[in-house]
Amino acid sequence: TSRAHRASIGVGQFASSWTARMVVQRESGGQCDISSPGGTYRGKWQMNAEFWSHYGGTEFAARADQATCEQQDLIAYRGWVDRWWQPWPTAIP
Repeated sequence: TSRAHRASIGVGQFASSWTARMVVQRESGGQCDISSPGGTYRGKWQMNAEFWSHYGGTEFAARADQATCEQQDLIAYRGWVDRWWQPWPTAIP
């Protein structure tokens, strides 16, 4: 799927897709306020601070786990449009 095609898919369609739901389940069990044991990865999508900041997450909260689930979906979507599923190796069979 090309970047242009990914950009034409809305955040809601992205977040409700089978692959996105599977990634979220594997990454966080769907919990939006969770962090990894070392605190490196946070939130529903287990985003690190660099990813969160790079895709505009700090407009909502300092860390992903402090933002709403919907805000986290938007930031994950922006990263997905830019980098496909690369940030989430659990999505790759």
